[in-house]
Amino acid sequence: MARVTANIDFTSVESTDEIVDPTKTAVLSESRTAGKKTESSSSTGGAAGATANLPGAPGAASSGGNGSSDDSSEQINYQVSRTVRKQITPRGSIKNLSVAILVDGTYAEKDGKQEFSARAPEELQKIEELVKKAIGFTADRGDQIKVENLKFQPIDLSMPNVGENFLKDKTTYGFILNVAGNALVVLVMAFVFFFVIRPLIKNWGGGVGGQQLTAPGALETEIRANMAQLIRQDPMAAANAIRQWLK
Repeated sequence: MARVTANIDFTSVESTDEIVDPTKTAVLSESRTAGKKTESSSSTGGAAGATANLPGAPGAASSGGNGSSDDSSEQINYQVSRTVRKQITPRGSIKNLSVAILVDGTYAEKDGKQEFSARAPEELQKIEELVKKAIGFTADRGDQIKVENLKFQPIDLSMPNVGENFLKDKTTYGFILNVAGNALVVLVMAFVFFFVIRPLIKNWGGGVGGQQLTAPGALETEIRANMAQLIRQDPMAAANAIRQWLK
């Protein structure tokens, strides 16, 4: 014998999650520029000291030079990894299950009687494992299962004498007599109508010269009603009369 209690959730849940992982990136766009810049300069120099400031002093020699530099730039845009997850939990999901199982023991005949023997714990463990696989047992959701070994109460499979008790009941017996009496009335009426009244009506309807009764249908109805009344008043007398006719 087993009993299962299921805790079921009938609510429907819809959730959307967005997960960003900064450790996972991808290059979205990239641009680079490169160039070269050239610069030129000149300067005039003279003799050092006061001589250079005197009139007629010799001019200083001029010197000049050229310079260049590289100009480059680089721009890279990265896209961070992003995951969008949408989850819909349908109605009717099982929250947890509770299962209780009662197992009968084994019986061996001894001195003409059935002697009960309890089942071994290993056998109960096998039954428990089998039930776990059948129901989809999940310990994480809080499922519980218990298997116990108990002696069952024996069931009497002998059939009671229904017919004897049925006939002993006075109410039932009276009902049977009532039904039988009504059935007898119907049978007597049918017999009288088809074998007595109907032939008489046919004989009366076909008189000398082909003359017929003015209202054979009314006569038939009246005779039928009278016969039914007589049968209801004394059905046993009607049955005896039919029995005499058959003889």
